[in-house]
Amino acid sequence: MDQSSVISERRTKARLWCSYPAKVSGRDSSGKEFEETTTLDNLSASGVLLHLRTEIKPEANLSVVFRASKTAPLVGDGKGPLIAIEGRVIRTEKHLDGLFGVAVKIHTHRFL
Repeated sequence: MDQSSVISERRTKARLWCSYPAKVSGRDSSGKEFEETTTLDNLSASGVLLHLRTEIKPEANLSVVFRASKTAPLVGDGKGPLIAIEGRVIRTEKHLDGLFGVAVKIHTHRFL
């Protein structure tokens, strides 16, 4: 295999590909407070990736609450732990469908 076909992995923590229900809150790119329901695309010990309809600037602080379950609801009783994280946006990408991919580095977390 030649070197050009090898893709280098930048991440130091393993990722879990998931589709967990989540609620995200913070300030959008204009500084206005927002809250949006979405799903996590992937999760690691150091960060999460999600998609939002709201445009967010890199370095913005976000709060994310999610249930670690693909089938249980975010609110109410459900199987799977409910987890709250606080983090900082490290990357955003605008997609053709109008959504924004948002990578968040976790600073703190707690089980609810």
